[in-house]
Amino acid sequence: MAAKQGPLQTKLEPRLLPLLADDAKQLEVIGQWQDEEHAKLLLLCDDMGIEDAPDRFYRLALELARKHYVGFQVRRPTSKWTQLTGGYLVVEVKRLTADRRRLPGHTASWAADQIARRDEWAAFLGGGRDGRGEALRVQYQKFKEKPWSRLMWRLFQMEAKLAELEGEQVDAGIWQAELLDALKNPHPKSNL
Repeated sequence: MAAKQGPLQTKLEPRLLPLLADDAKQLEVIGQWQDEEHAKLLLLCDDMGIEDAPDRFYRLALELARKHYVGFQVRRPTSKWTQLTGGYLVVEVKRLTADRRRLPGHTASWAADQIARRDEWAAFLGGGRDGRGEALRVQYQKFKEKPWSRLMWRLFQMEAKLAELEGEQVDAGIWQAELLDALKNPHPKSNL
C-alpha cells in the first residue's frame, strides 16, 4: 500500500525571513506562514475526526496528548491473565488430562473444575464459587496454543524428569513455588 499523500505528509518549507525587506514585508511573510500552519491544523483536525467547534484546537491538543503522553491516557484495568498465569493454567490442565486414554472422563472441563477447587487458584480467581471452573476452561482455551504456553509445558516436562531422577515429587519442587508466586503476583517486574 502506498504512503498517504497530501498536505499533512508534505514538510513545510524552511522559514527564512527576507532580511533586506521592510517590516511590513516581513510581517506579510510571517502571516503567510501562519495561514499555511492554520490550514494544516484544520486538516489535522479533520483527519483525526474533530468537528468544527469553538474548542476545536483544545480537543486537538488533548487528542494528541492522549496519543503521545502516558499522563493523558486512561488507565485500563490490568488482567490477572498474563502469559505467565495462562501458561501455568495450561500446564496444570495438561497435567490432569495427560492420561486421557486410560481415563476418558478427564477432559479440559473436568480438569478446570478440579483446578478451580484448589485454594491457590480460588484465591487467584476471587469472587464466588460458581463459574470458576468454566472461567478457567475459557482461559485454557485462550492460552493453550500460545507459544509461551507450549514452552512452559516443555519446561514442566523437563522439571518433572529432573524431579523423577532425583526421586522427588514435582509438586513439592521449585515448579510449585513458582506457580504459587505467579498466582499471587501475576504482574512481576520483568519483561513477561
